Amino acid sequence: MIDPVSVAVAFTAVKKAVSISKDLREVGSELKTLFGFLDGVKEAKNSKNSNDPLNTYINQVTAKRYENELRQVIQSTQGQSGWIQFQKIRESYKKEQKKSQYAKLQKQEDLKNILTIIFGVLLMIFLVVVIGYFALKYSNKI
Repeated sequence: MIDPVSVAVAFTAVKKAVSISKDLREVGSELKTLFGFLDGVKEAKNSKNSNDPLNTYINQVTAKRYENELRQVIQSTQGQSGWIQFQKIRESYKKEQKKSQYAKLQKQEDLKNILTIIFGVLLMIFLVVVIGYFALKYSNKI
């Protein structure tokens, strides 16, 4: 989970950028931090595997407050169309994150497969050498 200070700083930066009608791309890293927190809280809520229910509750309340405040600021400065655009940006971020996670898992799986093949080949070479050694030893040619 992202630390609360980073999330608060990111939220403040995004809120300020929106309120002065800056382009949201200028606060991209802060948006990613904020999205990561909001989505992480939702995933934790849905997974029901929380070790600290109080912390989970506090994060849920904080996320809901951030989301509501951000919606109000965006709607007051850019209207409903601005909020819809913001939601689209958020969805594209989620898709990008899922692609990134999938690519990372795929790389790990590929590396594991390559290492398994290399181990198998080395084991086969070792067995051939050992069998050849014993074959020569017992045929009295060594």
